[in-house]
Amino acid sequence: MENDDLLIADYSNILADITVGKNAEKHLPLIKEGIKNLNTRIDSELMLGNEPTTFIKLGYFLYKLKDDAENLLSQ
Repeated sequence: MENDDLLIADYSNILADITVGKNAEKHLPLIKEGIKNLNTRIDSELMLGNEPTTFIKLGYFLYKLKDDAENLLSQ
């Protein structure tokens, strides 16, 4: 992925907002899209015979972020 640094910066900003309880409604669609794209990337890596450990770790992070955002919205 050529935009990995930008992606990490975007999710860092989202994490900062969610952590302080801001903008969950705005960020939730982006998080869900990120999860979808990441799942596609993991599948591609597996088909190529690569071990997608880093992508799986990022997936855990995104699912936790999604849960946190949904919890904020349900309050």
